[in-house]
Amino acid sequence: MNFFILFLSFLVSWLVPGVSYSGSQTKALDVERKNDINSIYQKLEEYYNENGDYPTSDKLVYKTIETLPGL
Repeated sequence: MNFFILFLSFLVSWLVPGVSYSGSQTKALDVERKNDINSIYQKLEEYYNENGDYPTSDKLVYKTIETLPGL
């Protein structure tokens, strides 16, 4: 019985830091995603303030096919 309790406590102590590390990684990625969305929002607002409306999809997509030679 004592061996089982020792083994179980070892197992729990080994797994718990991995769970909290994973949770902290998830939170860090969420913060990064929110910052990216906020940056996009700010740039769109800057564009609106300079041009009076938001960019259309034509202005958002870089037209690489037109710039490739031979196409």
